[in-house]
Amino acid sequence: MKVVGRQRELATLEKLLQKKGPLAVTLTGEPGIGKTTLARAALARFGDQFEHGAAFVDLTALSGGDPATEGIARALGLARASDVLLAHLKERSLLLVLDEAEAVPSLAAELVELLASSANLKLIITAKKKLGVWGEDGLEVGPLGDAAMLTFPPSLVERVGSSPLVLQLAKPLPLESVPPSPALDVVLKLALAALAQKEREQLALLSAYRGGFDTPHPLLEERGFVVRSGSRFDLLPPVRKAVLDPKAREAHAAHFIALAREVGERLEKAPSAKDLDALDAELPNLRAAAAYLDEKNDAARGLELVVPIARFFDIRAHWADGRRWLEAFSKSPHALRARALNHAGLLAFRQGDLAGAQKLHEAALDIAEPASDRTLVSGSLADALDAVDRLQWCAIYQGRVPEGVALAERGFGLAERLNDPVRLARAKGQRAWALFEQGKRTESEALYAEAVRDLEALPDKVLLAYMNNALAEVHRAKSRMEPARIAYERCLALARELGAKRQQAVTLYNLSLVAKGQGDRKRGLAALFEAIDLSHRLGNRQTLPTDLVALATFAALGGKAKVGARLLGAAEKHIEALGGGIAFADRDDVSSAAGLLRAHLGQAAFDAARDEGRRMTGDAALQLGLQSLK
Repeated sequence: MKVVGRQRELATLEKLLQKKGPLAVTLTGEPGIGKTTLARAALARFGDQFEHGAAFVDLTALSGGDPATEGIARALGLARASDVLLAHLKERSLLLVLDEAEAVPSLAAELVELLASSANLKLIITAKKKLGVWGEDGLEVGPLGDAAMLTFPPSLVERVGSSPLVLQLAKPLPLESVPPSPALDVVLKLALAALAQKEREQLALLSAYRGGFDTPHPLLEERGFVVRSGSRFDLLPPVRKAVLDPKAREAHAAHFIALAREVGERLEKAPSAKDLDALDAELPNLRAAAAYLDEKNDAARGLELVVPIARFFDIRAHWADGRRWLEAFSKSPHALRARALNHAGLLAFRQGDLAGAQKLHEAALDIAEPASDRTLVSGSLADALDAVDRLQWCAIYQGRVPEGVALAERGFGLAERLNDPVRLARAKGQRAWALFEQGKRTESEALYAEAVRDLEALPDKVLLAYMNNALAEVHRAKSRMEPARIAYERCLALARELGAKRQQAVTLYNLSLVAKGQGDRKRGLAALFEAIDLSHRLGNRQTLPTDLVALATFAALGGKAKVGARLLGAAEKHIEALGGGIAFADRDDVSSAAGLLRAHLGQAAFDAARDEGRRMTGDAALQLGLQSLK
């Protein structure tokens, strides 16, 4: 919707946003007066002035009872955990629009914590009245001024007033049908009644959408019901409220189940950036569909929605969303149940919850491979293989290497029975990892290289990226830094092509260690800082101990051995909290860092500093490392 007659308000907002420190500006006024349109205009006009970007948060898109911080975290691409969001905001310069404050009753209390945690967070909030937060600025959005009225017939302005939405809706109506100075709901009802049945049905269906939609509706846009929202379209909140139809939510859910089935088939074979981007754009709608099916206790259809796109949740690091719905719907006795539990377990593993992941994979294996029936059909065989592979991860990351080796052999046997080239290549990688964990590096390198060659002829670029990263790990463990760098760079290029954020963070971390090994401290620190920032934004707690170990090593090389020993102590404490074990290459890094720091400090000083670090929280240690090395 075009912004008309709001130059004074935009100038006032520009002046307020130039203030130093955190700030909340609440745009107040009656529904339809133009608060959301003004806020969007401010976002478009001033967002580029903020170093770390700007985002629009539709608070009405949240599920009932969810805090505003969840919507903010989603808009910024963060995990759901509030501590991750607060840490993210601490040093960043951001502009956020929080639209429809009334949708979140706890908003005022949440804003106090957000603003107190931030150095330069600017909020523009739309609400009927000010929230009463300390330091809040208010800007009342009133009727349009005389100059703006020139865009509308004088007779219309005289009859209905100067509320932008009322004017837009009333403009196509016969004036004799519109009462003088009507309330917004009266104009809405009249405008809706003037639409043809087809357009009314379209509006009813669109009322279920959250976060916008791609299909243009020229007549509805011309009449003011639909507005442009970036590259997409959306209903204005008062319009959505007026036309909301429970039947629309059913049709909406059915549409996204069909979309998930269609895209999921491609994701399983060959994930593409195009499909992943399309699902990212529809994430608010996928959440809305899942929430509806959960409310209906329709777990079977819920599985049909989330299981096909579970790989999307992993690749694009929507771990909290994916795990929440996969676990919730896996209570249904459905053919997809084992697959849902496996996917939920993988996302739990990504979150650093190894115990939770193991329980989920064990439950999946119990379903897919019951003791009384070892003759598996193709579907359950694939689910059993997935469970065995992931249980190997859990075992090795918790230090139970012999168990992990046995699981690798069991998984290889299942892959041979399944006779699928991609899964067989993955099983070779799992077996190569088991060899690596036993210290058999030459055998591991040969098998990883074979898996990479197999995958280069297959369409699964996600798995190819992972296998290149694993091959590089072996090169690095054998101190062959240049081949390691080349393999890591291949992995990073594939991960960036697909938008695979977790893989990007892991590979950047590994590239930082290669740079260190090649004597390039500056390049190494740059890659490490980028990796840590990305992991932190994703809420990836699993990488925290290895990030601390790398920071400890760079601290020692930079003459800050005491800081390094404290970081190492915090890392060791966190490793124990994750289950007491880490992968073989990471254990080498811990031992190497400890030896380097001990040589710099001497045993007594090293032990004292390491004990100090063990008393620190992981986040506090991370901040210490970053501040010490920047």
